[in-house]
Amino acid sequence: MAKVFGGFLVVVALIAPPLATTEVSARAACPMRLDAVEAVAVDLVWIGGTGCGRSLIEVWDGSRWRVSWAGPASGGTVSAIAANTADEAWAVGEQWSARLDRSVPLILRSDGSAWLRVAAPWRSTQAWLSDVDVRGSEVWAAGEGPDARPLVIRWTGAEFERVPMPLLGSGSGGLTGLALTGDGRVWVVDGYGRAFVRSDAGWRESPLPDLPRQVAAARSIDAGGQLLAVGDTGYFPEAGPDTRALSTRWSGSRWVVDRLGPVGELDDVEVISPDRAWAVGCAGRDVGCYSNRFSPLVMRRNADGVWRSVPVPSVGWDSALASVDAYGTLGVWAVGRWVDRAGDNHPLVYHREGGEWVRTDPVIFL
Repeated sequence: MAKVFGGFLVVVALIAPPLATTEVSARAACPMRLDAVEAVAVDLVWIGGTGCGRSLIEVWDGSRWRVSWAGPASGGTVSAIAANTADEAWAVGEQWSARLDRSVPLILRSDGSAWLRVAAPWRSTQAWLSDVDVRGSEVWAAGEGPDARPLVIRWTGAEFERVPMPLLGSGSGGLTGLALTGDGRVWVVDGYGRAFVRSDAGWRESPLPDLPRQVAAARSIDAGGQLLAVGDTGYFPEAGPDTRALSTRWSGSRWVVDRLGPVGELDDVEVISPDRAWAVGCAGRDVGCYSNRFSPLVMRRNADGVWRSVPVPSVGWDSALASVDAYGTLGVWAVGRWVDRAGDNHPLVYHREGGEWVRTDPVIFL
């Protein structure tokens, strides 16, 4: 992620040739964590995260995985992927810059044949991007900028420009999720119980529901006929020994609690229709996913508007899901990580076509 505050300069450059890779067992001693999935069709699914110290994207062609893009070995991750079509996809995250000795935003664009690196509208200050959304020609991304300020950027068609958020200043923290709605509004959430919406009149705050002695900490937001934000109730010892998974829904005038789930957290939500959605995260004990022994949490919102937990196979010592996406009416993908007893991360990929969840492990490269 590179920076300039004021003028906005973006250069699109073809990335270096793909790195040579060696396929190894999914249990190889090469740490790998998945944070993003974008499912376009049964034979086109992108996943992103970090593996072997590199930010990476892999693609599913209907029968196997292959590495689609890999960053330098200095470290980094792909946090989110969004696509309009097979020929128009965007990915964001962060990349460690050895020259600057800090993390800088990572922005990638795919034309269906290759991922291209796109520069951010600044050059040298630490920042990262956590989410991206596309709707038609609109492309927006959000994260954390310099001085721990919220960061929002948008694509003009030729370059990215920074969109000021005057409601929040230095030290306010980063944004965890972003969603574009059909009425032209931009919604963002953070982990401190706050949601903000941008319309033609500018930004305004839209607080998440009040919870007794707790805070609705939103980690993801999505729109698709309805607007949902998911996260957890926050961890405060005086409020009890646990933190619970939480879904909130925009009623048209305010946010309301849609579902308080089990002990744990929800990290991503995919809205399919006005009455259907998927959400994923992790379920734990004691203080949710902050302690040992946590497992994948998958929840589905059915036509009756009720959230229900859906069982998935658990693997490893601890395991969690970070991202979910769906295509059509039956296809759903969810990705995350499982942790072995030594503390190393391994990739976790689940897929279903209307039936039971099946693991589809990706390539691990060295």
